[in-house]
Amino acid sequence: MENVQRVFKVVAEQLGVNEADIKNESSFVGDLGADSLDTVELVMALEEEFGCEI
Repeated sequence: MENVQRVFKVVAEQLGVNEADIKNESSFVGDLGADSLDTVELVMALEEEFGCEI
């Protein structure tokens, strides 16, 4: 799976949105409805998915 697709999958799972609604230009807050807690949890999920520290 391509890295961008992996990111979309994690974002969709964390924010409860349809993966098809996520675009490269999407804003987590403005377009996908994330709040500050969502963004923290999203970063943690991405760190786990990619085995890195952001």
